[in-house]
Amino acid sequence: MKLGKLPDKDPVTRKPLGLRQSTWGKLDRYQKMYQEQYGKEIKLSELAEQMIETFMASDKDFQKRQKENGAGAAAQA
Repeated sequence: MKLGKLPDKDPVTRKPLGLRQSTWGKLDRYQKMYQEQYGKEIKLSELAEQMIETFMASDKDFQKRQKENGAGAAAQA
């Protein structure tokens, strides 16, 4: 096969998340905009996860502290 084996992903942990109604509205609109832009449906949970991951990856202080604490991706839960 041309496509190699996909990497294993972390298991999904479901936790309740409360957001303000206005934030949910913005997230819904962002989801629709994403789908229009890329012509691909995406679950709201996948979109939110990617947004959070992108935000944390761009936070230099967070990244620095992660390295200082020796916290790897497997240790984050």
